[in-house]
Parts: sequence; structure tokens; C-alpha cells
Amino acid sequence: MLFSIVIPTYQRAQAVKKAVSAVLPDVGETGEVIVVEDRGDGARNSLGADIDKGLVRYLRNTHDVCGAAAARNMGVQAAVGKFVLFLDDDDLIAPGYLAQLITLWQAEDVEWGFGLQVVGNEIVARRDVLGRSLKHGFLEPRVGFRQRLCAASAGLFVRRDLFQSLNGFAIGRHVDEDTDLCCRLLAARKRPYFLDQPAVLLSREDNVERLTNSVEKDGVFRCYEATFHDNIDACKDLPFAATYLSTRAVRQALKSNNVDRSDAIIARTPGVFLRLGLRVKVALDRRKKRR
Repeated sequence: MLFSIVIPTYQRAQAVKKAVSAVLPDVGETGEVIVVEDRGDGARNSLGADIDKGLVRYLRNTHDVCGAAAARNMGVQAAVGKFVLFLDDDDLIAPGYLAQLITLWQAEDVEWGFGLQVVGNEIVARRDVLGRSLKHGFLEPRVGFRQRLCAASAGLFVRRDLFQSLNGFAIGRHVDEDTDLCCRLLAARKRPYFLDQPAVLLSREDNVERLTNSVEKDGVFRCYEATFHDNIDACKDLPFAATYLSTRAVRQALKSNNVDRSDAIIARTPGVFLRLGLRVKVALDRRKKRR
């Protein structure tokens, strides 16, 4: 089988039904759709007809380890496709994206990649370090480090055996598990393939939890901190990687009042001038908060 589409879901029975309905017409005989429900049974009920017809493979995560990362890993473990395409339960695949991927997978020696997100009626542009639009095709290091990362909700696809060789998504993180995976792919010198076309239509209409209060900001920092410490050594020689990983981690430390934990981040950051710049940033933040 050529591909498997893995959709984790949690308490969005109607949303995941829409997501599945949008993708099923293009799946054909070369692919499969796997829905992994993270506890509960709402999706099993809403997708009952498709499951009974064999159009959707349904899994239910009842393990102690839960969350989107664990659900995605569970889906990949059950998948049989050569490639895995990830889709969130409250998003819709963009028209034409799957068809383009099928053509790409059959014609090009690709290992992983992504496309463009659409929010409302606006396509979220992807640009290189010089502000130029990314070009369709393999993304080389010169375009920037952050520019070669993507969210799972950007039509992220990866060859299944490669994903499994990297042990999948890091479980136990409620955010940034996709950035962590991309870092490991880049550290393994795997070039991403960028499709300059809409991949996913993002939906954010259901009042899902937002990372706004101080407790949530602390949780975001812990995930950014883990991404930094887990990847800085492997990625430090990649252009722009150290600057991106250290700066975002320190910035989030300041936002979440974890300034003391920034010292360990700065200590592991390569480059004298980069470390100096981060220390100045921390010092200015401490002075501002004393006023």
C-alpha cells in the first residue's frame, strides 16, 4: 500500500467525521485512513458506517500515555502504507493536495515533506531567511532552519520506516512534538520536500483550549526546553539551527517566568556571540521586571 492517513481525535466526533468525509473520495485503493481515538467513543459512533464498510480503520487508545503524539504513534504502528500523512481531527485536507502527493510519491525519491496551511481564506506564506517565497521542491539548508520545519497540521508526510526508525513523535508533550520530529529528521540529513500549494484548511472554531494563562505558558516552555536539549547537539552544525532553537527557548523562558532555567540553555548554546546576545536579553528582562 502506498500511503496511510493517520488522524488522532479527542472529543470531536462531528469534526473528525468532516475530516474523514473530505479525504475519503481521494484515497482510492492505494491508501487507507486510520482514526485513533484518544479515549472516549464519540468518533466510533460518528464514523460507524465508514468503519463498518471498511473505509476507515478505527483504533482506540486506552493506555495511560495519551495525547496527540501517542495517538499518532499508535496509528503509525498499525499503518501499512509506505508513507504516512498526518491530519488533525478539526482540519480538512485541501482539494488536490492528496492527489499531488500520490503523484509525488510515485515519481520522486522523497522521504518527508509538507505544504501550505490555509487559515480562513488566507494562505499562510512560507519564506526563506531573505524573505523570498519558498520554491516547490527539496528545501536546502540555505533557505533557513526554521523554514524547513513544519507543524503536523501543514500536511506533514513522512516515510513510515523512517518515522519508526526515529521512534516517532516524542510522547508526553502537549505542544512542539512536531518541531522535535522535524529537528531529528534534519539532523539525520533528510531533506524535506515542499509543495507550494494548500495542504490543510485549518479550523479553529470550536473553542479549544488556548495556551494563554501562566500555567499553560509554563507547559509550552517545558516543551520548548525539551526540544532544545534533545536536539541542540545533533543540529548545532546545521545553518541557523542553534540560533533558532536557543532563542525560542530563552524567549519562552522569559514569558513564562522561568528565567532561571534559561542559564542551562545558554550554557549549551554554541557560539560565543550567540551566548552573549542571549545573556544580554535575559539581563534586560530581569532589569525590566525589577522596575
